[in-house]
Amino acid sequence: MRFLQNASDDGLLRAQYESLADWETRITRGAGRGVFEKNGVGWLDGANGAGSAAIYYPYDDPGALLGIVDQITAHYRDRVDDGEVWCFGLSDASLSLEPVLVALGFERNYRPRCMALELATMTGRFPIPDGLRIEEATDVSLWDTHAHPYHGLSDDPNWRATAESRQAAATQRPQRLWHFVAWLDDKPVGHSTLLLTEGAHGVASIWDVGVFPAYRSRGIGKEVAAHACRVARDRGANYALLVASHMGQPGYERLGFRTIKDGMAWTFGDEAQARPAPTETERVLAESIASGDVAVLSEIASSLPSGAMNASLANGRTPIELAAHLGRHDIAEWLMNHGGTLSVLTAWDLGWQDRALALLAASPERVNERHGKYSATLLHEAALRGDIEFARFALEASPDLDIEDAIHNSTPLGWARFLGQDEIAALIEEHDRAR
Repeated sequence: MRFLQNASDDGLLRAQYESLADWETRITRGAGRGVFEKNGVGWLDGANGAGSAAIYYPYDDPGALLGIVDQITAHYRDRVDDGEVWCFGLSDASLSLEPVLVALGFERNYRPRCMALELATMTGRFPIPDGLRIEEATDVSLWDTHAHPYHGLSDDPNWRATAESRQAAATQRPQRLWHFVAWLDDKPVGHSTLLLTEGAHGVASIWDVGVFPAYRSRGIGKEVAAHACRVARDRGANYALLVASHMGQPGYERLGFRTIKDGMAWTFGDEAQARPAPTETERVLAESIASGDVAVLSEIASSLPSGAMNASLANGRTPIELAAHLGRHDIAEWLMNHGGTLSVLTAWDLGWQDRALALLAASPERVNERHGKYSATLLHEAALRGDIEFARFALEASPDLDIEDAIHNSTPLGWARFLGQDEIAALIEEHDRAR
């Protein structure tokens, strides 16, 4: 196999992006789902567990997506049951896609932290539990992620489908995918997956590193990731790449990984897919908000339909909510001056605490306003975000503590308890006792 050598950071990001596309494509094919390609742009059908629906484009030419993105989103609107669709941006140029994606219904999701390790410099061994062993998994039962961290209940058939699709990808020849399981006390306690890509941008990429909660903080996660790195090094790879969570980053740094860049991930959710495609006017409005183009907004303002400034756009947000989501404070001000209504939650999201307080002081009943797909109150939102200051702010307005959300039928206290937000739960209980 031929692998990337003497890589720049941009070369590593390109390799990471191509490896990400390879990973999702292999899983999708393993699940027997559709893989499509046109003019260098690819899109994958998801299966609600057995692989994610995703869109890819040439790393150095993200603009190639623009000529076909309407066709792709129409494809997913016809397949709304496949789950949310992911699109990643790792290069600076890819950020230019955001206004178009947002206008079509995509949302910012998270910032994938891309990390790289030159395998020749990998840090040596570190303390691990006596008796820990790492083995390659060849039995599909060991791929069954209902038994692994971060996944769902054991009776959820989607997780069995995930296991079978990944095992199918690993059995393709020549083999490029390996799943490693950490064993301790005669049971699996953690896992990682290695993918090797080859060619000018060939690298090792590490996926699905996880440790069962009862066995964390004992070096198992580092060891199961390090094992995948050693296998990759022995097979000739020069670099290992991964996308880290904030929890995993310190452990990877101890192995010698360093952060290259925080990329961007966008998702096209089920609700956005179920909506009709946006009109041209809606697209121009959303793109102008996302790009911060006040000139275009001013140009189209007089021709917008009545109520457009407070109507939902393709991703379900109103124009001012979209501006807040993207951190466009100046655009939010412009929208308010042209008929946009500011909610308490949106004011808080924009960092305008004084305005949020003034809104509640003028209309205390707004503390019980419902927001988003959950029809959640401000206090539900505080529990979801783990925002203690926001919880205190909402409680000062004497909210109705018995209001339940529209999906889980749970009160804010129920949300706080379920999400492990103990301090917020205690604040709610204290407020309830004082009523």
